[in-house]
Amino acid sequence: MIKIAIIDNDIKLRDSVESILHTECFSYDFNYKIMTFETAAAFLNVQKCTHFHLVFLEVDLPDKQGFELQKLLKDSILIYLTDNQALMHKAFGLNVYQYVLKESYHDDLPYVLSNLLHDYFLKQAYVFKTRMGTRVIESSSILYIFFKDRRPHLVLENKEVVELAFSSLSSLLKRISSLEFVRVNQTTIVNLSKVKSFEDKMIEIIEDHGTFGVSRSRFKEVKEQYEIYVEKTFNQKI
Repeated sequence: MIKIAIIDNDIKLRDSVESILHTECFSYDFNYKIMTFETAAAFLNVQKCTHFHLVFLEVDLPDKQGFELQKLLKDSILIYLTDNQALMHKAFGLNVYQYVLKESYHDDLPYVLSNLLHDYFLKQAYVFKTRMGTRVIESSSILYIFFKDRRPHLVLENKEVVELAFSSLSSLLKRISSLEFVRVNQTTIVNLSKVKSFEDKMIEIIEDHGTFGVSRSRFKEVKEQYEIYVEKTFNQKI
């Protein structure tokens, strides 16, 4: 599910942006949830336990500058909403996708959203914070994720290993697709789209990229999720 936040103290603008979002997301048949907030404080209170993939952010909020809030949202994609073009030079960052002027948002936002949804979410890409900075990585390029030295590591199809800044696999799993990725044991999450076989409590990744044992405590959950994935992806039951 794509979780989207709109943070702006203008209720008419919030409602209008939400309406445009519903139209665009519906046209792409996305599973999504939109939440709106009048202040940074209200948003931060929810953000403690909810990761938002996409955030629409007013530059000049009543209780906090949008640029200050940006520093806390390094793992989210940002679209700035503003009526002050002079401030936009401050907004550039690795996770800032675009800024939209309020005076023309009704015309510009559908175009920006269409490009964003196609570039990021049709490809199911995620914004990850790493030791080297912020990276956007497509889920289709991730083979599996392992935990080592107190950090999750992504193993990509090109054999690159990317160390993340997350502190646990559990926190990471909350951010990525609940259908595609499943935790098979204490130290490993696998991408089900990369599974070659699942037999005798062993999962084999395509092209000899690895074989992982499924722990006894997770076997039922993994088996059920694998069957749901196969049914939805290939339209057939196991």
